[in-house]
Amino acid sequence: MMYGPHGGFFFLGPLVFFGLLVLLVLFVLLAVALMRKRGGFDRAQLMAQRFANGPSATASAESILAERFARGEIDAEDYQTRRSVLRGERTQEPPPPPPPVGTEKTEPIPPTS
Repeated sequence: MMYGPHGGFFFLGPLVFFGLLVLLVLFVLLAVALMRKRGGFDRAQLMAQRFANGPSATASAESILAERFARGEIDAEDYQTRRSVLRGERTQEPPPPPPPVGTEKTEPIPPTS
């Protein structure tokens, strides 16, 4: 005698799905644990190796500054000033900033007749 359209075994569908899902999660966790145990999954160590022999921050900043000068974004005086600041060779103080806009003293316009 049949019990429903699946012969009474309709409850096995979700059980099989969740069983396979649990097996997949266990497999991933096992793989991660093995990678960590072997030392092949240390993110901090990978980042340290990547940047150990890279350019210093000053060299990187100087190359960006040189690119800006080459594109004409800054003039020669500005380039030399900024490069000396990066290298720690600053010898003179920068000029004072201009006064804020709107603070200039103006005389009133006389009325016209």
